[in-house]
Amino acid sequence: MQETFYRKVGRRYQPVSYYDSDLLDSMPPGVHLICVLPGEKSFTRSINPDHAAVLGALRLHRNAILDVLREKCGATSTRPLTKKELAGLAAYTKVTGNDSLMLERPSAMAMVEALENALVAALKP
Repeated sequence: MQETFYRKVGRRYQPVSYYDSDLLDSMPPGVHLICVLPGEKSFTRSINPDHAAVLGALRLHRNAILDVLREKCGATSTRPLTKKELAGLAAYTKVTGNDSLMLERPSAMAMVEALENALVAALKP
């Protein structure tokens, strides 16, 4: 079913978006995992039916896994910094600016997705 949505602009209605249920709700052949949670909907295409339970459990507990990763993967100092080290860090920041030295690490979501992919790879015969 195709449907057009309009917005009133002045005294006239102008089309602002189109919805085609045949296009948006269609799925290619295969086994798919659909998970609908409050504020979230995910759709994983072409999965192995044997992996559905594991992937479904991971998807349902993704937020709990993200919380643990965010807590445990934060950058921390291995020991308290001395006054001299803090002064040196403050001087360095003053000279180079606040965002001059950037350390990067993957996001927690990228880590969870990597975990999901690794589990799927491990489950393959």
